Amino acid sequence: IAVKEITIQCDYSFAEYLSICFLGSFLTIITIGIYYPWFLRNIYRFFIDNSSYNNNYFSFQGKGGNLFGIMFLSLFLPYLILTILKISIYGIDYEETQPLYSSVLEQAILFLISVPYTYLVYKWLINIFFKAYNIRLHTDFFPSVGKIAYEYFLSIITLGIYFPMAYLRIYDYFIKSVETNAYENKMYKFGYDIEPKKDFLLIWGQILLTIITIGI
Repeated sequence: IAVKEITIQCDYSFAEYLSICFLGSFLTIITIGIYYPWFLRNIYRFFIDNSSYNNNYFSFQGKGGNLFGIMFLSLFLPYLILTILKISIYGIDYEETQPLYSSVLEQAILFLISVPYTYLVYKWLINIFFKAYNIRLHTDFFPSVGKIAYEYFLSIITLGIYFPMAYLRIYDYFIKSVETNAYENKMYKFGYDIEPKKDFLLIWGQILLTIITIGI
């Protein structure tokens, strides 16, 4: 990536990356998944903190504890409550006794859970310092959740055909909401020069080529 003909430099050490992956995987396993948010934090920090522009390094500010809270409250806890309800209604072998309409309702609930989770993770992820600038996502909860839900809904009713476009439009929505704080009477906003039809066809073309070549 280059800005004003100056390339962003990536000073990555493969050995350091492997050590983060091995240690993170080990700690995630022995803590039964509890360490996973800190593992993700370290991965993002590795890629972002070792990137520089014009000899100035980026610095990722996301906290593992905050991501743990997001995952616990908006993903794990609702799923745990849903599982307890299914066991109390249909018994421990609910997978065999649960009626079809209940399975459909469960999928709808899981869909609703994933929407705010997606927003909160984006909000957590985009928190980067560069020089005196703090790059953050500046968008409100309800409009963002509504946007994600709308695009997901269109993907579902089109049986997944619309999904690449949904991805592009969600990406476009969030990247245009990323901006820096003001410093020395300057601030910066980000953007994505989207070409919906061209990008949609490109993604689907790659998917179809992957399918017809059996993944090759």
